[in-house]
Formats: sequence, C-alpha cells, structure tokens
Amino acid sequence: MNIQAKKLSLIEKLIGLSDTTTINKIDELLNNRLVSSYEAKQKPMTGEEYKMRLDKAEDDFKNGRIISQEDLEKESENW
Repeated sequence: MNIQAKKLSLIEKLIGLSDTTTINKIDELLNNRLVSSYEAKQKPMTGEEYKMRLDKAEDDFKNGRIISQEDLEKESENW
C-alpha cells in the first residue's frame, strides 16, 4: 500500500470514529510528532551568529527600522 492509499485509509477510519478519547489521543500523538519534527530541525546558534544578529538588531534600532508594539498589534489584526 502506497503512502496516499494509507492516508486515505486512515482518514476513513477517523471519519468512522465516535470515541472522543481515541480521537484526542490521535490528535495528541500527531501534535507531539509535529513538535518533535520541528524541534529536530533546530540547531543552536554559534557565538558568532549570535553576535551578528545582535549587531544587526542594534543597527536596525539606530536607523529607525523598528515598529512599536502598538503598531505591531494593529498590523497583526489584519493577518
């Protein structure tokens, strides 16, 4: 069975479920898997990378390339 067929089979089984406990466990399992996958892709910054980001942030601040918290909140209302 290829991956697409397996996905469809799982979807059909999920549609037929009425047990909220099982559905919640499946949801938790999938959410944990997504978090683990995301975290596995992360890598710590080196000291040099950190310093470069800090220098850029300070330069942005000095040159007015910033946005206030209030303006950011207003902008995010339209997302």
